[in-house]
Amino acid sequence: MLSNIVKGSHFLEALQYTKGKKQSQVLSKKVDGRTVKQQVSSFEQVWDKRRRVQRPMFHVSLSLHHDDVVSAVTWRKIIRRYLREMGYKNCPYIAIRHSDRLHDHVHIIASRITDNGQLVSDSWDYLKSQNVLRRIEADFELTPCPSSSECYERPPQIWEIHLYQQELRRWMQNTVRETAIQSPNLPEFVANLAQKQINVRFTPQGLRYEWRIDSYWDKNGNAQPTNYTGSTLGKVFTEYGLKRYLLSKDSDRKLFTASQSRANQPVLSPWLTHHKAKNLYYQYSAKSDNLSQTAQLAAQNGWNWDAIRFMLAQSQWFAYIKKKLGRGLALKALNVAIAHGTDYTAPGMDYEKNYVELAFTRQGYGDYLHSLGLSSNATTVIYTPTITELPLQEKTNSKPENITKQRW
Repeated sequence: MLSNIVKGSHFLEALQYTKGKKQSQVLSKKVDGRTVKQQVSSFEQVWDKRRRVQRPMFHVSLSLHHDDVVSAVTWRKIIRRYLREMGYKNCPYIAIRHSDRLHDHVHIIASRITDNGQLVSDSWDYLKSQNVLRRIEADFELTPCPSSSECYERPPQIWEIHLYQQELRRWMQNTVRETAIQSPNLPEFVANLAQKQINVRFTPQGLRYEWRIDSYWDKNGNAQPTNYTGSTLGKVFTEYGLKRYLLSKDSDRKLFTASQSRANQPVLSPWLTHHKAKNLYYQYSAKSDNLSQTAQLAAQNGWNWDAIRFMLAQSQWFAYIKKKLGRGLALKALNVAIAHGTDYTAPGMDYEKNYVELAFTRQGYGDYLHSLGLSSNATTVIYTPTITELPLQEKTNSKPENITKQRW
């Protein structure tokens, strides 16, 4: 199963869209009213209990594999299970089934505010949703669908299938991938693609691949080349993805079977709450000297990659680096710590490790690499205040994690 999560405040638009489809069926609901207007009013009455919340709506679509067929009764069980494990058991919701696509799917519109006025946390809910769906797939014997983070190439979209253009996408992906593997660096990669009539353009939105042979006419009557952005083709076709996964690498087969090895890692049930993740983090960090050793201890107890990263994200180290260098780089650093301290493998991790080390060093935070279990050859250091871990109130004997001493 796949999930697509949207959070916002427009209950009216969401209900009009989901209930306005010709092939739609209300499977279950826990919201007052039968009409759209009445149901919107019911959602907003709950919203009034916590009006400061700017995004009170949780809208998720759950899609089955196109080979799976389930009954309405099974769908209701899946919906209740998903809402319970995501924390929406006591929230108003409505679930609507659509049959207008190649794959069977339902839309769930729920309030993030419970009946008693509590707010459901949306922190890490995209990753949490993927873990919940993996357990649902196993329990209901559904076809496993890898999450977007495990997919290196994006499949054709529905409109491409309807217009019989899915082969063009696959040809572009195969051509770019094979060319990148045979190219030692980015300039030669661009030159080699040009010989195959594919231009590579560097735009503020990322790489764009344009095939000069095939073109279409725009609304002004001008011929435009068929083009794809790197992110549209998949994560390995962006500039970062090319350097990490493909350029001058012969591990093509290993790369695209890596998602299977990730799928074989232990799946935990239930998903960790923030409180439990923080408790486990302090439990492991009390016996370790850095984040890599903390990850190693967690892996020895059977926790998978995603759960370990969630634990490490509870550290003050992560909070500080996220604030100073950005969330993306902070998460990459946690990936490096996990790979360094455990037997879990991920393609291109050597490049990601070098990327993190260079980024930290260039921005003057090379000393912080010691907390990952890495060394740094940084020549310029920005001295910052010391950060110490604050143990939970109920834990009195836990020692904080060892973070390299920082100075002004």
